[in-house]
Amino acid sequence: MQPLKSIKYIILHWTGVPATKEQIGAVQTLDSVRRYHVQNLGWSEIGYHYLVLEDGSIKVGRPVKFQGSHCKARGRNTDSIGVCLVGGPLSKGYPTAAQQAALKHILPTLCLRHNVPVSNIKQHSDFEPGKPFCASLDMGAVRLNTEAKLRTMK
Repeated sequence: MQPLKSIKYIILHWTGVPATKEQIGAVQTLDSVRRYHVQNLGWSEIGYHYLVLEDGSIKVGRPVKFQGSHCKARGRNTDSIGVCLVGGPLSKGYPTAAQQAALKHILPTLCLRHNVPVSNIKQHSDFEPGKPFCASLDMGAVRLNTEAKLRTMK
C-alpha cells in the first residue's frame, strides 16, 4: 500500500444493494466488505478508510496513512479519504437516520483533523460520472450539517 501524503478531499460512497436474491437481507459488515475487496477484487485491504454501518456505527477500514482504493478517477485515491455508507438508493430507508447522525459526527471530525474544507466533501459520482448514484446523498444538506457541527467544535 502506498502512503497517503496529502488529504484534499473526503469522498462519500455507498456499498450498493445485494447482487443476488440470496443476499437480500444479508447484513454487510466491515469484514464482509473487506473480504469482498480482498477476495473478489484482489486488493490488499478494504478500499475505504471508514465504513458507516446501517446502525450508525463507524468502523475503521484501511488506515488513513495509506492511499485508499475507492476513487481511481482523476487520481483521487492519492489525495482523499473514502467514507462508505452500507446500503444504497435502492435500499429501504437509505441512508438510515443513524447513518445520517454518524455523518454529522465523522465528517466535521475528519475536516478538522485533516484540514479539509467542507466544500471538498464530495461523493464518488462527482469524480466518476459513470457512477451517477454513488453515494446518492443530498450534498447540500451534508455540507450544511457539517458546517453547523464545525461551528460548535471550534
